[in-house]
Amino acid sequence: MSDKEWMALAVEMAKTAPEADMPVGALLVCDGKIEARAVNRARTDDDPTAHAEMLALREGARALGSSRLNDCTLYVTLEPCPMCAAAIVTARVGRVVYGAARPTPAPDVFGDGDFNRTTTVTGGVLAEECAALLKETFAGKRGGTRRICNQCLDEETFALFLALTAAAGIAVEAAGPDEADTFIAREKVSGYKKTVAPPEGESDAYFICCVLYKRIFDRTPLTLPAENPREEALRRRAVKYRG
Repeated sequence: MSDKEWMALAVEMAKTAPEADMPVGALLVCDGKIEARAVNRARTDDDPTAHAEMLALREGARALGSSRLNDCTLYVTLEPCPMCAAAIVTARVGRVVYGAARPTPAPDVFGDGDFNRTTTVTGGVLAEECAALLKETFAGKRGGTRRICNQCLDEETFALFLALTAAAGIAVEAAGPDEADTFIAREKVSGYKKTVAPPEGESDAYFICCVLYKRIFDRTPLTLPAENPREEALRRRAVKYRG
């Protein structure tokens, strides 16, 4: 089978990820046979290491009876994070093939010649299909409405945050702690207010909303539509926090 065919199977795996987790799928293939398959389960299992790649490596090592996976290829729908990349190199995986590139830059573990001497990497295989699945999730199409519990923002600031998400096409609604899947906790706000000041000419509330949006949804918020009454004040965003 070709890389595209294997990746297509990984995409189908990603679609079975639990509702609370990012839809990422991984296959570990050795000698033309799938030895392990996995999806992200970090939030579902309350395990920060339960990424699809990590779970596939564990299952594959057990199936093959070895912690060295030199003759294997790992197919994953999203470019591995630094944690997973380090585990892949440690397991001596022969080759990694990924689909969509990560939306934010990260240390290039695979490119570190002193650390990685075994694993070759191929990226961008079925990238559009892999990215589309992630975009659907972030847009709220896969899981329906994001239920957000506001634990610290004042009413006006929280309304502004909901306006930002609506402008990005994300379906959101306010929810209590028992029904919510996303929380705006006090430490998220106070932590940024202590270390980062709003750019000149920008309101405190809007800056806080933008930072929260970036942290929760992992992308820079869109500018609010022109008909928004706060348009003039809110459009004055500096590029320094558009990470």
